[in-house]
Amino acid sequence: MRQFTFISLALTGFSTVTNAFQAIGTDFSTVISQKLFSDGKTLYLGDYTRLGSSEAAPVDLDNSVATAWVATPVATSDTTPTWSGLYLAVPSSTNVGYSAVLLDPSADLSNYWHEFYVYNPIILVQTDSVGLQDYWYAVKSGIDGVWKLEWQSSGDDATRIQLRKSS
Repeated sequence: MRQFTFISLALTGFSTVTNAFQAIGTDFSTVISQKLFSDGKTLYLGDYTRLGSSEAAPVDLDNSVATAWVATPVATSDTTPTWSGLYLAVPSSTNVGYSAVLLDPSADLSNYWHEFYVYNPIILVQTDSVGLQDYWYAVKSGIDGVWKLEWQSSGDDATRIQLRKSS
């Protein structure tokens, strides 16, 4: 696992404003600065058209629900996803893996954290024991130009990133 040191923050004045996001990070051969997208289940970074799924589309996130960010596909001329109104979540336990996912609001969320905040413009996750954390990783998906967005990942193919709100 590659780790990179990022800016530590004094957590004052953070907000829950959302919408467009991108990931910033590096590994030794690639600079990752990619847009967030989903197939309605898993969150990815990169070019959504390369996933080869009619469900894949850029993601818009909003904080219309007090304790969750709600994901909706961004309309494009070449996709018509059927998913909408799903909660962004990351695993609170490795029992459910490492992937950042979208879940139905009525799903069992007990193994996931789903409370997020934006601070200058880094996306932080509210965890049970430690508070706000930033443990985002990009993992090569096997498709050129597409990475899976993961939380507290491990392994040689995991690159530490910052998930940021695009300006």
